[in-house]
Amino acid sequence: ILYIKAFNGLLDGETARKDSGARLFFIGIATFIVASNVVGLLPWGFTTTSALASTLFVSLYLQVYLKASHVWSNGLTHGSMLLPSGTPDFILPFMILIELVSFAARFISLGVRLFANIMAGHTLLHILVSVIVAFFSFHVNNWIFLFLPWAVVFLISILETVIALMQGYVFIVLSVLYSGDIEGH
Repeated sequence: ILYIKAFNGLLDGETARKDSGARLFFIGIATFIVASNVVGLLPWGFTTTSALASTLFVSLYLQVYLKASHVWSNGLTHGSMLLPSGTPDFILPFMILIELVSFAARFISLGVRLFANIMAGHTLLHILVSVIVAFFSFHVNNWIFLFLPWAVVFLISILETVIALMQGYVFIVLSVLYSGDIEGH
């Protein structure tokens, strides 16, 4: 319940989207990201957000949804989404190109940011566990050398869990900010 309240508060404060369909869409994507990240923290679990193609697809899907819902609610007569109002005719081709690059940069940055954050944490945990296995292969009998690596892995695992939970929220915050940019055109 706190999870849904946090997203409802975000959607109320940051965007003019008041319809329940958009709320459910944003909450659904955030839930997918959080669930994928948490499953990846379980032993032998695979996180779909550690695959770049998956995160790029989710971010592209979200951006296409935002553009399509803007056209659906405002129509094409409201003005082109690729042109700011009042653009002089002689720079129209350049502005369209710039807006297309901006659109691509948004979904690529969302996807790569999510992928890099999740992959970095998983890689760090894998390296630390590999170091612990290497310590055990040397038959170290000192309790500090046995306890300290496991304590570090435990603390990093807690940090990874917090990061996994935050990634869905950050993804939606950035998406809502991008939605505000679309609405502003």
